[in-house]
Amino acid sequence: MPRIYIPLPQSVQRQEGVWSSRNHLLSTDQLAPNPLPTTNNLRNRAPFEAAAGEHRSEVLGVILKAHKAKATKEAQDRRNRNAQSSKRSRIQKSAEEKAKATKKEQEMKQELEDAKSESRRKDVEIERLRGVDAENERLRRENEELKQRK
Repeated sequence: MPRIYIPLPQSVQRQEGVWSSRNHLLSTDQLAPNPLPTTNNLRNRAPFEAAAGEHRSEVLGVILKAHKAKATKEAQDRRNRNAQSSKRSRIQKSAEEKAKATKKEQEMKQELEDAKSESRRKDVEIERLRGVDAENERLRRENEELKQRK
C-alpha cells in the first residue's frame, strides 16, 4: 500500500496512539495495523483472508479519517482565506472612503480660500474706486468753483 501523508488538524492531539502537532505529518501506514503475513497453505488461508478483510476495513477507516481530517482542514483554510479577503476588502473600502472624504475636505478648504481671496480682492477694488470717486468729486467741485469764478 502506498504511503499517504496527510496533515492532521491541530485539534487532533492523540489518535491511534500517535502524537501529532500542528506541523506533524502522519502517515496512514503509522495508523494502520501491521500487514498480514502471506501464505500459500490453502488450509490456513481462510483466517488470513478474514483478517485481511478486517485489515482492509481498518485501513479504509484510517484513510477515511485522514481524508475527513484533510477536508476539515481545507474547509477551515478556505473559511480563513475568505475571512481574510473580506477583511482586506473592508479595510480597502474604508481607506477609499477616507481618501474621498479627505479629498473633498481639501477641495472645500480650497474653495473657501479662493472665496476669501476673491472677497479681499473685491474689497481692495471697492476701496480703490471709493478713492477714485472721492478724487472725482473733489475735482468736480473745484471745476464748479472755477466756473463760478469766471
